Amino acid sequence: MSAVPRRTLAVALLAAACVVASVVPPIESSSVRLDVQTHHLAHAVIIALGLALGLVIASARPVREERPAWLLVAIVSPLMAMLLMIPATYDFTESHPLLHALDHLVFAALSLLTAYAGEQYLRGVGWAAAVALEMMAVGAAFGYGIILTR
Repeated sequence: MSAVPRRTLAVALLAAACVVASVVPPIESSSVRLDVQTHHLAHAVIIALGLALGLVIASARPVREERPAWLLVAIVSPLMAMLLMIPATYDFTESHPLLHALDHLVFAALSLLTAYAGEQYLRGVGWAAAVALEMMAVGAAFGYGIILTR
């Protein structure tokens, strides 16, 4: 019996973690409302998992030259992820647990795309985009939390 390659195992574990972190909390805690800051920190965890998954997948595909077609995806994906965090959508999304879980899965997918597309554009860009998106997600936890509590 052959051993499972480490990269394959990492992809499987990260993908499973993304799904569990995205789906279980909204469905299990549909009657519990988190404060905005805690909720955004949960988004930051989901985003970090998606980014890690994108970077692991991208590491299997070496890029030797610039691939400009991926740049647009690397720019648009994190912007879309941040737009999903606009507080105006919270009440509706949180009152529908399956939609809320789907929203979290979209965070994971957009994060994966951010890191993967950046690395496909040019090595190192995915890492830079990943760090920037994670900083924006954590920043939103404190920014939106302050705006909504004043």
